[in-house]
Amino acid sequence: MLPQDALDKVNAHRNELDVTVRLSIAGAITGLISASLLIRFGWWLVLPAAFLLAAAFAYRSSLAAATNYRVAVCAAFDVHRLRLHQTMRLQMPVDSDHEQAINAVLNGYWRRNGAYGVLRYATTDQDVGITVQRRRGSPPPA
Repeated sequence: MLPQDALDKVNAHRNELDVTVRLSIAGAITGLISASLLIRFGWWLVLPAAFLLAAAFAYRSSLAAATNYRVAVCAAFDVHRLRLHQTMRLQMPVDSDHEQAINAVLNGYWRRNGAYGVLRYATTDQDVGITVQRRRGSPPPA
């Protein structure tokens, strides 16, 4: 339901989050395993320490990536939230109170918690921004 450019931005932030989390996990596991294998070799413990330090930096980066992803998802939802109503062919809300009421009903349906309400659907394709152009020479719609 999101436009492709907004979806690309959200996906880019999610991919950044995935990479940083994987790096932090891989660094921590590698550091712990290499430390257990190199515990007897003194100076070689610098290598597991480097892995653990890299894991710590990747973890800090993953926290920043999670914040960026949260901001991107919230911004995409805030900007394109009415597109959900259009896609579901619901009547457009007239004010923020009406929008919250519609969203509460939708939330009840999605959570299946029994808090169902009445939704009013749009009556024409014009309500959702679909336009139909006639070709020259074609008869007018009946």
